[in-house]
This record gives sequence, structure tokens and C-alpha cells, in this order.
Amino acid sequence: MASVVLGFRREDVTHPCAGFGMLIPRVEGFNILGAIFSSSLFPNRAPAGHLTLTCYVGGERQPEIAVLPPEQLFDLVCEDLRVLLGVQGKPVFTHHHFWPRAIPQYNVGYGKFKDLMSEMEATAAGLFLAGHYREGISVGDSIVSGGNAAERVGNFLKI
Repeated sequence: MASVVLGFRREDVTHPCAGFGMLIPRVEGFNILGAIFSSSLFPNRAPAGHLTLTCYVGGERQPEIAVLPPEQLFDLVCEDLRVLLGVQGKPVFTHHHFWPRAIPQYNVGYGKFKDLMSEMEATAAGLFLAGHYREGISVGDSIVSGGNAAERVGNFLKI
């Protein structure tokens, strides 16, 4: 997975870019997997009159794209953003980072591993597993996983 952070002048982007961002389904045929409207979500992510977009490319869908040289990635991402968000100008800021092991994938058959984790917890008193591998990959899923584990710990301690 490659993270591509681009900064634009506000007037060079027609979309309001208000809110969290967007996920792009494979069927749409774009290079980017999604974008976070960073300057809309977090303070001080862009100077006044500018916005910051954090885009992701590669992943399980197109791993060969993630390893392209940064300048090539910037061009690919900008082309997608022109169509998706009405980006008209060149970015005034660019940053790139490659993450070789970014997002875990639940492949077909992963359910057997979840079942195994439950069996391990049932047979190893005091063992509790929680995290993205248990309930889902998002931060919200990890929070749910932690809450579920805390409940199991609470039930265990009542014994």
C-alpha cells in the first residue's frame, strides 16, 4: 500500500471535500482505493485557503501500483482526483510513503482462524485475544474487539 498525501489550493478543487473521505470500489476502475479529506477532519493539516487529501493506492487490489516511483504515483492519483473531485491544478504539496504490509486481508477460509481463536480462549483459561485480526480491520472494529475482550475478561474474573 502506498500513501500519497497531496495539498491543493482550495480554488483548484471543485468538490467541497467536507466529511471523512471516500472509498472507491474496484468496479469504478480508478487507481486510488480511497481518499481521506485530512484537512476537513483534523485541524492544522493545511494552511488557510488550501486542503490536504490523503490517498491510498495498491493494496491487495493492485500491489504493482504501490511500488511505482513517487512522481508517477502523484500523476496517477492527480488524474483520478481530477475526475472524482474536480481537481484542476497541480498539488502545492506532495508526500509519499510505501507500506509493504499495510492492511490485513481476510481471505476465503479466514473463518476457521476465528473459530480457532475462540477454541483457544475456551481451552486456555485466562487467554483473551483482541484486535484487528479478530473483529475487523478498522479502528472502530478494533475498539469493538477490545470491548468484547473486556467483557470476556470480566466474565472470567467473576468465576
